[in-house]
Amino acid sequence: MSLEEYYSRVPFSPQPHPWLANFFHEDDNKQNQIFFSLSEDRTILELRNKKICASAHDSLMLLDYDSGDCYIWNSISNDKIQMPPLSNIRSDKLQCFLSAPPHDRDQCSILFFDPPSSLYFYKPSYDKKIHKHNIEIIMEGQQSHLTTCTVFKEKFYGLTCPGSILVHLDLDHDLGIVTVTPLVNQRAYGGGELLEMPRWGEYLIQSSCDGNDMLLCVTKLYYGWLLSQVYGFLVYRFDFEEKAWVKMENIGETAIFLCGSTGTHCSTRGNNLIKKGSIYFIEGRCIYLFDLEMQKISIVSLPCPHVSKENTTFSWLTLPHKCN
Repeated sequence: MSLEEYYSRVPFSPQPHPWLANFFHEDDNKQNQIFFSLSEDRTILELRNKKICASAHDSLMLLDYDSGDCYIWNSISNDKIQMPPLSNIRSDKLQCFLSAPPHDRDQCSILFFDPPSSLYFYKPSYDKKIHKHNIEIIMEGQQSHLTTCTVFKEKFYGLTCPGSILVHLDLDHDLGIVTVTPLVNQRAYGGGELLEMPRWGEYLIQSSCDGNDMLLCVTKLYYGWLLSQVYGFLVYRFDFEEKAWVKMENIGETAIFLCGSTGTHCSTRGNNLIKKGSIYFIEGRCIYLFDLEMQKISIVSLPCPHVSKENTTFSWLTLPHKCN
């Protein structure tokens, strides 16, 4: 039996917490991946030499490095939804978001964000091509841009820089434009708490804390030599009724996973491998855990011995997978 035949017969392996994908480049410059959880590591033949643009609803948005083809791959059924060519948006910083499961073609819109100002969007049931919109944002009388985006309850949101203002992104598939609407004038991090922190990063995350759906802003604080050491995190939820950010001292039976410019979450209820109320994040080739309530950072040991020392990136994916 060939390796390909073996992989095709292996059942999917769901798990309650995200997989960590380790992407690395081999000598022939082909991208490979190793997926591992806190207990095991696996590989996936289907994803060889593919860029994973997004993961949502049991599906991955994949971009083939060789052909430039882009498609949505369902990791359970193995079905594919072909996308129009993405030859002009192959940025390494590209972020992608799906507003609804891909099989819900009437509700699913796909947004690509190429920082700092390029948005591309597409609706499988409606559009024949991918729309491009270069956004110009004026906040408090000065030029601004987006730093990150996310999806919350099938709507797209972003944060601006400077100002860290939450905005709603409304896609018009008829006109091919995006309308940016500020939702609040208050900065997510509350002003005074970061006066002594000259560097920080922000994440917008759709989360569920003890059964309540929330839009979170997670702020990573840096300090030390060259501002390269992580000091800790602040977490805020957005109150849509009061139009204000509310600081959270704990996140209950939830864990948050951060990597690059994106993040995800999972419930820790009944899961002994994941510590509740914690934030898992990547620095270098290591995973760290930040206990939000105790305000303490500790390192997490990985079982996977195959993490590449060079040319490697990581991503958290909340999907079941067909693995070896």
